[in-house]
Amino acid sequence: MALEDLGLIGNCQISALVDRRGAIVWSCMPRFDSEPVFGALLDDADGGSFAIGPADGSHATVDAILADLDHQGWLKRYRTDDGFGQPAVAFMLCTFWLVEALAVLGRFEEARSILDLVRQVRTPLGLLSEDVDPSDGKMWGNFPQAYSHVGLIHAAFAAAPRWSDFC
Repeated sequence: MALEDLGLIGNCQISALVDRRGAIVWSCMPRFDSEPVFGALLDDADGGSFAIGPADGSHATVDAILADLDHQGWLKRYRTDDGFGQPAVAFMLCTFWLVEALAVLGRFEEARSILDLVRQVRTPLGLLSEDVDPSDGKMWGNFPQAYSHVGLIHAAFAAAPRWSDFC
């Protein structure tokens, strides 16, 4: 386990090191100078850790979200009937979240290919709505949608080539 794969959480009373899965791999309680309660950082097999997740041991990853909410490369907000039926359109802001998540995972080609989908549905002025119908590229919902544009900016920065890619 590399140091860059850990995050520190705490409240000035107790603290813990958390890995990329969200599992606590090191924590001393009830004080910083107490014996460690979770020590998987030093001994993955017997050190102990704590994680909250599904009972079957699976993890709510980007791939799991894609499997559940992907709609022809776009991401739906949800798939359940909301009283108006199941959503037939994709939600722009969720799609931009997906681009950011893929970029964080280093899956830049996937992230950029989703941004290419977005470029195809923009108006001539570059405006976006709240939703899009992936089957025909028609925009739905509030138009223009400020949150969609903010999402696009964040997604574009996340998926942009890194300076190190040019060196």
